[in-house]
Formats: sequence, structure tokens, C-alpha cells
Amino acid sequence: MSATRTNRAAAREGNDSITSLLLKPVLMLVFALLHILYQMVLLVRQASNAVKDATKRNLHQPPASYTSLDDLLAAHDCPSNTVRVPKHLAVVLVDAQPSSIRLYLSRFFSRLSIRDETAPNKDIWHDFRVDFHTAVQAKHCSDIAAIVHLARISGVEQLSVYTREPLPPSALQSLFRALQVGYRTKAVLAEEKEEHEAVSDMVHDTNSWSRHDKLRRRRTAKDTSSDSSSSPASLESSDSEATPSLLDDETLASSYTADSNDTPLYDATVHIRLGLDLTDAESTSDGSSGASLQVTLLSRLDGQQRFASLISADVRQRSSIYLSNTITPDIHTTLSSNKRISSSLRKPWIAKRNTWTSQLTAATLDRTLLDAGYLTEPDLLVMFGDATVKRLYGFPAWPLRVTDLFYDPNARGWGGYDGRDWIAALNKLARMEQRYGR
Repeated sequence: MSATRTNRAAAREGNDSITSLLLKPVLMLVFALLHILYQMVLLVRQASNAVKDATKRNLHQPPASYTSLDDLLAAHDCPSNTVRVPKHLAVVLVDAQPSSIRLYLSRFFSRLSIRDETAPNKDIWHDFRVDFHTAVQAKHCSDIAAIVHLARISGVEQLSVYTREPLPPSALQSLFRALQVGYRTKAVLAEEKEEHEAVSDMVHDTNSWSRHDKLRRRRTAKDTSSDSSSSPASLESSDSEATPSLLDDETLASSYTADSNDTPLYDATVHIRLGLDLTDAESTSDGSSGASLQVTLLSRLDGQQRFASLISADVRQRSSIYLSNTITPDIHTTLSSNKRISSSLRKPWIAKRNTWTSQLTAATLDRTLLDAGYLTEPDLLVMFGDATVKRLYGFPAWPLRVTDLFYDPNARGWGGYDGRDWIAALNKLARMEQRYGR
């Protein structure tokens, strides 16, 4: 019996080994077919995506070509339920840093271009630094104008744009000109303090210039010159020579006035204020009834120093009020009653001090900062620049306690801000969820 069982077990093991040996090539063939099928599916999908990318509309459109949020979403094949427009958007524009190769080549060619050997201490970096700083400011102005236009057509109520250094008057002129000419948007500069009055005057003087005024000045000058000549010859010459030019000027002026009256010069108006200031906040809130977008240009001057000065001023004011309303009356009352100050005032002062310190909360500081024209809490903070943009660069950090931060590693920081960057930020905000504890 034992021999029979052993033979049966050996026969079963032999059958199993033969079956596995016969099935192994079949299994390998099935695996190879599945792998080939999977690769074919991937190739078909890649080919279809390539065909779609080749046949779809060009997405590299300038921001000025978009007139509404629906137009922007349709151009990028983005459903409306996948984006969310923030009420308050903040953008950090990072200065592009030149590469080491560029610095080396610029220094090398600058040395080759110097032919005057009598001036060995000449600063060959001065021109490069000036040109680079000018290029960075020009890029910032172009990006700010594009962001303002995209925010306006998307329905953003408040926009805060941060650059490390404040924009000089020449850059502000370029920004206003870019908004007017490129995006048909009238920018109104809020009333500012004494340090910004020159900027406001310069910008408004540039905006108030018109062809009609120029033609009217030319006509007045020619009328004066024609009246100064009293001889018949001069009158005849003035009638024969000056009249056609005057008629031309009048025709041009009337046609320009008619065009201006028929066609609006601007599609929208935005209010821009420089920095975080109480005067700017009051003027913007008073005169912003006709504007749909409030723009604030921030810099490093509005960061920690501005926050510390506002908080220290508020604490100093509260301390003086506490001293004049609580401490001083208690001391006078105790002295008039001939009681010991240490024994009669220690416990009441401790209770009053605890009550006073309990009033210094985050909500109280928020209210104080808002009354002083400080930055409100943004819904989204977008950091746009090169690969090293994963920090705030001095942006005011107090309002960013529950703000969503967005950094797109695929963004072309060396290029201009366009619709793709804007759609990516709105998609990021739509996917975010804020869950607060109990």
C-alpha cells in the first residue's frame, strides 16, 4: 500500500511539473501580447494628443486678445467649473537673475570693448547693471499691465502686486501707457503723500495730452503770427499761405474730436495706489464707485517695517490711554485717601492689566491694520518668476495666515505673464479647500 501511494504521489508531481512546463511558454506569450497591446494604447493616445495639439487654436495669444473670462476659458479649453476667481489676488513678481555664463560673457566683452588703457579703474559693470535694472523694470511693467487686464476681465475685486523695489516715476509712466494703449484701460492714480506728488503730476500730465490741444496750440500760434504783420503784402501772403494749413488743422481737430466723441477711449477704469497708506485707502474708497478693480502696488517698504511701525504706534496709543484713564486716576485717588499705594492698588491693577492685555487679540490687530490702510487677506498668492521663487521675498506676511500659495514650476519666468499662467492659478484655487478647526 505504501508503495502504491508513493507511486501516485510521484505521478501527480510529474504531471504538475509537465503542466507548468507546458504552460510557461503560453503565459509568457500572453504577457508579451498584453505588453504590446499596452504600448499600442499609449502610442495611440500620444498620437491623438499630438494631433490635438497641432490642430487646436494657438494658445500663445497676447493677454490683450481676451475680452472676458468666458473667452479666456474657451481659448484654453477649460470648463468654468474647474476655476475659481478670487476676490483678492496677490502676485509676487520676482526679479530675474542673470546666469553666471551671461555675467562672464558680458564682463569679457566689456573688457574687450575698453580701448582706453589710461582708465584702468573704470567700472565696466555700471552699464550692465543699469541696462539690466531697466530691463527688469520694463518686464515688471509689462507683467503688471497683463495681470491687471486679466484680473479685470475675470472679475477680481482687489489686486495686490508686489515687487522688491518700488517702481520709479518713469516705470509708472510706462505702466500707465501700457494699460491705455495696449489694454484700453484708464488707470487713475490715487491721491498720495508728499513723496509721491511728483509721480502723480507726471502721470496725469502725460495722460491729459491730446492731439486736439496740440492742434489748437498750433492754430493759436499761427493766428498770432498772422496778426503781427500789418502790411498788405504780408496780409496777402498770410491769406495765401497760412489759410490752407489752418483749414487742415481745423479739419484734423474736428475729425479727431468727432472720433473721440463717437468712440470711447477706454473700456474700463482701474484705481492704482502706491504702497499701504491711510491717505491712499481713504481716497480709493471714496472715489472707487465707478471702478471694478482696485490695484495696490507693493514693495519691500510695505513689509515688516510698515507692519512694525503700525503695531508699535497702536500699542503706544493703547498704553497712553491705559496710563491716563486707569493708572493716573487710581494714584490720585489713593494719595488723596492717605492709603498705602502698594497694598491698595496691587490687586486692582493686576485685574485691570489682565483685562487690558486680553483685548490685544489678532482680531483687534486686524481691525487696527485695516483702519490704517494695511493689506487685507488675499484669497490666493501667486509667485511668478524663475525656479528660485519659492519664498515671499519680503511680501507682508501677516495677512497670509490662511492664504493659498501658488507656484507653477512650469511657468516661464523669463517670459511674460500670459493667459496660461492665469488659468493655472485659477485651477489651483478651485482645487483648494480650507478646513477650520472647531
